[in-house]
Amino acid sequence: MDFTESVAKLKSVPRYAGSKEQPHLFYITEGVQKTSINYHLQYGRGDARWNMHVRACSAKAAILQCSSADSKVNPCKGTAKIEILDPKLIIVERKENVKKPRNVFKLNYDHPDVKDIKKYGKVTTTRDHCKSCKPSLRYHVIQREFRSNNGKKLVVKVRDDNFNFDHLQEILLKCKKRGNWARGLSITGISLSTIAGFVVLFVWIINNSIFDPQLADTDPANGPYPSPFDGQLSG
Repeated sequence: MDFTESVAKLKSVPRYAGSKEQPHLFYITEGVQKTSINYHLQYGRGDARWNMHVRACSAKAAILQCSSADSKVNPCKGTAKIEILDPKLIIVERKENVKKPRNVFKLNYDHPDVKDIKKYGKVTTTRDHCKSCKPSLRYHVIQREFRSNNGKKLVVKVRDDNFNFDHLQEILLKCKKRGNWARGLSITGISLSTIAGFVVLFVWIINNSIFDPQLADTDPANGPYPSPFDGQLSG
């Protein structure tokens, strides 16, 4: 795949485009899934670029959040508001089966102009990125496009190769049964080992607490072992 055009667009982005308060939208890439769009923003410097995606929509704008927001290692809470100039990019759904019926706005990912930068307006920072969140690399856009295109090719390949999904389902069921069997076996082994440990402990207690009737009437001081006080109490 040739990325010459994409590289040329990246090189044409001004080095100091945008600012911390009003970042510059310089590129939009499509995600692997149909409900995923990546917005690439520059915050005043060429090395201050972040990848964002849609978190929520309203009638005329969308809230973008950092792509690292869902990261378990280094989550980022950076957000920005972007104006949507073309109302056709917004889908309105009416929710009636709730306490308060309302309209729900969503981005129309199937619209052909959803990746057109001209359809979007001013971008405003609503929350700064975390200090530990590292910006994207210079050609991170190329990586995103490569992943998106190859992911779609893989989906199309699986769909067009007459893949036997019934056989796949049978394999998954066998794996599930084997997993359940192994899980049950491990639980049984743990239970048996615990019971055996208690039995050994009980036998040990019985063997070390045998009652001898011959020693019942004897003075403990006259036992088979010498007293540690012998010779110390005389005189």
